[in-house]
Amino acid sequence: IKELIFEKTPEEMLHLLQYSQDVVARRAALFELATWYTKEGTSVGEKNNIEAALRSVISGNTYWRLRNSALLTLQNLVAGQPLDKVTETLLLDLIKTEKSWLRSAAITFLGTAKDPKYADLFIQHFDDESDRVVNAAANALGKTQSPKAFRALMKLKDKPSWKNQSLISALNGLRELGDPRGAVLALD
Repeated sequence: IKELIFEKTPEEMLHLLQYSQDVVARRAALFELATWYTKEGTSVGEKNNIEAALRSVISGNTYWRLRNSALLTLQNLVAGQPLDKVTETLLLDLIKTEKSWLRSAAITFLGTAKDPKYADLFIQHFDDESDRVVNAAANALGKTQSPKAFRALMKLKDKPSWKNQSLISALNGLRELGDPRGAVLALD
């Protein structure tokens, strides 16, 4: 019995991620590229190529779980950096067009920008049919520190939902907001 390890170059992994018909191989390439991205010697150009490949998979027409994994991977790789216009446009498009898992992941990613200009977008998604999306929107709204956030989150708590999901989402958003007035609701 022998184990053979065939190491691929970043270019081979990029090709595999974008063009393989095997979802499992594409997912493996995704994680290999994420590891390569975080290596100390990786150039800015290589990082840009990896980001572009991830955005291509995310916006592509492949299995939604692979797209979701690529979205979460991209979010982790660029954490702490300001959102570039291409990624911002991609996220806004996903929020408009995708089903709940990708929509909630895109809202969560957009929420990392902590930009109050998205407050209305997040509040709009409090009426989403998916509790996952509502929770992502509440957390994202809290991170914006928008003056609209407290009132909207307090209103969300009263929205009828299964197993108090609206209340839980409101509390999560208030936690992110950090407004001391939210403590009253939490204690109640």
